[in-house]
Formats: sequence, structure tokens, C-alpha cells
Amino acid sequence: MLKKYLRNLVIVLAVLLITFTSTCVYALDAENEDNQSTDETVAVNNEENVAIEQPSTYSTETLKEHDQFLKGDTINIDYMVDGNLFIIANEVNINSEIGGDTFIMANKINIGDRCYIYSNLFAVAKDIDVSGVVYNLYAVSKNIKVSGYVYRDAKLATTDSISILGTIERNAYIFGTSNIKFEDSSNESDEKGVISRDLNYSSYEETSIPEESIGGNINFTKINKVQTNNSNLFVTHLYRLTFSLIFIVVVWLLGLWFAPKFTNSLGNTLSSKPMPSVLFGILTIILLPIISVLLLILGITAKVSLVLFGLYLLLLSISSSIFTISINELLCDKFKVKSTFGKLVELLITGALLYIVQLIPYIGAILSIIIVVVGLGILITYIFNNKKNNSDKKENTIEVVKEDKPKQKRTSTKKTPSSTKSTKSKAEGSSRSKKSTGSTKSTKSTTSKKSTTSKKTNKKD
Repeated sequence: MLKKYLRNLVIVLAVLLITFTSTCVYALDAENEDNQSTDETVAVNNEENVAIEQPSTYSTETLKEHDQFLKGDTINIDYMVDGNLFIIANEVNINSEIGGDTFIMANKINIGDRCYIYSNLFAVAKDIDVSGVVYNLYAVSKNIKVSGYVYRDAKLATTDSISILGTIERNAYIFGTSNIKFEDSSNESDEKGVISRDLNYSSYEETSIPEESIGGNINFTKINKVQTNNSNLFVTHLYRLTFSLIFIVVVWLLGLWFAPKFTNSLGNTLSSKPMPSVLFGILTIILLPIISVLLLILGITAKVSLVLFGLYLLLLSISSSIFTISINELLCDKFKVKSTFGKLVELLITGALLYIVQLIPYIGAILSIIIVVVGLGILITYIFNNKKNNSDKKENTIEVVKEDKPKQKRTSTKKTPSSTKSTKSKAEGSSRSKKSTGSTKSTKSTTSKKSTTSKKTNKKD
């Protein structure tokens, strides 16, 4: 009975084992077959997990499986890129499939009719021609021509003309021109470009758009031209000049009132130490904001950070005035202007000339940066030099005091020949006085004796 039970148990276990192993093998075979089929037809972008259909015509030599970074004069892309594409060149021609985003900066860009960009195209060029298929199109150019197919939106900015001869499946956003064409005048066919949804364009003037080419709405936004009036411009600069001169004079007067030594020595600081001034100015502009941000991140020193940042803004605001005052001090020293009124007049002239020079295009911007940097550097350089001079004076006074004390001790302990002579003379004088006192005493005794004898003789008589 027991043997029969064991035999039936072994048979059941064997059947279960066979069925289990067969299903596992079948599942593994099916998985391998799926993997082989997907390897033959699909290439996967590892960065974005985007499946891209791989044509059978491409070989392993014409497939780039990673991002491509290219530069040169003329770039021709006739191989598939399974990744992002970055190009800087004079001319770019693409006639293949791009699996990721495409970034191009060139003089001329040609997206051929065999090109298929599965993601976005970002293009900056003088002339752009899109004849292939693009998922999203973002372009900045002088002339743009879209004769291919944009799967979603097209956002275009141009200064000359835009020709839409193909299809934009969703919306089109055009900025900067009203010269929008939907047909090719050189071609005799009646085919026109199509925007399946809305057209949103902004320009200085509204243009006529064929309604049959737009599937949605036409939205126009007018760009207002900025009219420059010379009289208003002159008044604006006059106000700015007046405010600038008033601010410079206020800083100069405050300097004469609270720190006259500092104000009068600015010219010497600029002439004697120009390179340290520039270096300190650059370091201050760079380091102070970084230190303020670091202190703000710590949290505990947030108030210190705000104070430091406020000090930084204050220094920047007065740096140009400090530079102007420094130049004025140099000119006053050169022309020997000593009176306060003369310095004030020359300060106004210097400030006005510097303001006018800063209005020159390109040169004025560079000069403004130099003025701020050098002015800030002059201020920091003076502060460091002043501290250094004060510390040197303290050290010198301490050394002088230390040297005077042992001299005093030495003079008190040593006896000079003149002192010995004076002591000898004093001794001789004391001895002479003693002798004189002795002699006076003897004379007094003799006189007393004589007086007593005379008295005795008188009694006898």
C-alpha cells in the first residue's frame, strides 16, 4: 500500500516538473525572439528612451549611437544619429534621420527632403530651408523657407521674409515681419502652404493672409515703432547730467567735511598706485557678492550678509564720483588750483566731460566699467594704506618709548666728570663755611673774654 502511494507521488511530481520546465523554456524562447525582432527594427535612445525606427538600409558604419558635436566650414550629415546633434559651421546640409534634438548655428542651413528629425530643431542662421520633416521648429533667421512638414508647432523670428510652402500641422508663431508668403511665385503650380490651426504673427504692419491656408484663427499684434525725438533726448541727457553733477558735488563736500585728508589724497592714491587700485576694484566687485551669498546661505549670518550687500551697493553708487574727484585732484595739482571755489568749478567741468565721453557707443560702455572699477579700487586702496600707516606709527612710537627708558636709567646711574667737580666744589664750600663758622665762634669767645675782664677791672676800681 505504501509502495503504491509513493509510486503515484513520484509520477505526479514528474509530470509537474515537465510541465514547469517546458513553460519556462517557451517563455525564454519567446523573449529571445522578441529581442531579436526589436534589435532588427528599433534603435533606442538611451538618454530619453525614445524609440526610433531604423531603416534596413543603414549599416552599423552609418549609425551614430551617441550625441554628436560637430564644427567646421561645411558639414554634411548623411548618416543616422541616434542622439542629439550639435553643429557650428558655415553651411550645414542634413539628409538623414536624427533621433534627438538638433541644435544648429550657421550661415546657411539646408534640411533636405530625406531628413527626418524626430524631435526639435533649434536653428540660428542667415538663411534656413526646411524641406524635410521636423517635430517642432524654432528658428531665428533673415530668410526662412518651410517647404517640408512640421509635425507640431513652428516658432519663427525673422527680419526679412518667411515662405510657408509646406505644412505646419498645428500653430505658427511669427515675429518681426509681415512679409509672409504661402506660395512660390516662380512655380506655376497652385499649391499653397497650409497652417492647420492658428497663425499668430506680430509686425509693424498688417498683411493679407489667404484664409484657405489657415485652418484656425489669424491673430495680429502690431509692433509700435519707437520714435526718437532729438529735443526729448537732449532734455533727458541734460537731466541726467545735472543729477550726476549734483551727486558728485555732494560726495565731494561730504568728503571735505568729514574726511578732508581722504578727499585731498585721492589724486595721489590714483597716481602713485594705479595697478593696486584696479586690482582691488576687480576683487571687490567679484568677491563681495560671493561672500554675501555664502553668509546668506549659512542662515546664522543672514543679517551680516544683508549689511555687507548694502555696503557693496553703496560703494558701487559712489565709485564713479570717487573716480571723478580723483581725476579732479590730479588736475588741480597740475594747474595749481588751491581755492575751494576753483576746485568746485573744475570738478563740474571734469564730471561733465566724463559724462559726455560715456555717451559714445561701445567706448562709453567700456569706459563706464573702468570708472566704476578704478573708483572702487581707489577707495579700498586708501582704506588699506591708512590702516597700514596707522599701525606703522604705533609701532614706531612703541619702539621710541622702549629706547628712551634705558637711556634715562643709564644717565641716572653714570657720574659725569662735571658732576664730580660739582660735588668737590660743594665739599670745599662746606669746609670753608665750617672754618668760617669756627673763626666767628673764636672771635665771639675772645670778645666775650675781653668784656668780662673789662668788667672785673671796673669793679676793682
